[in-house]
Amino acid sequence: RRHNILTDHPHMKQQLEMLDRMSTTPLPLTLVGEKGSGKDMVSQYAHEVSNRSNQQLSHIDCAYLTSEQIGLELFGSVATRSEGVLKHSAGGTLYIENADLMPPQMQYRLIEHITSPFLVRIPPSFSKLVNSIHPEVA
Repeated sequence: RRHNILTDHPHMKQQLEMLDRMSTTPLPLTLVGEKGSGKDMVSQYAHEVSNRSNQQLSHIDCAYLTSEQIGLELFGSVATRSEGVLKHSAGGTLYIENADLMPPQMQYRLIEHITSPFLVRIPPSFSKLVNSIHPEVA
């Protein structure tokens, strides 16, 4: 028995051992499996055994959201000054369920965010400031 997972199956034991070894790396983890195969439980296990276990575990299910809602949930909105789940789960774990249902452009944006070593958000007021200091840029 490991956390909430009880198994005698050799393949599942092997997968859990691999998660134990990966738990010390900062690399993103992709879980693939049929509906009902236990990806949610495995994501919780991966979080609990990782160095991120003292941080937040967040979950988003793309199956019930529109493209716009997915964008707002993940990235937030500068206009409403809301932060997305990517910001809230920084340093922790984010489980994105049904990511394959996300529109391709949103998947691309998410991959860029995950693979980027850092995120710098430039507020809209910054461009106004630059234009007022250097009018020739406008």
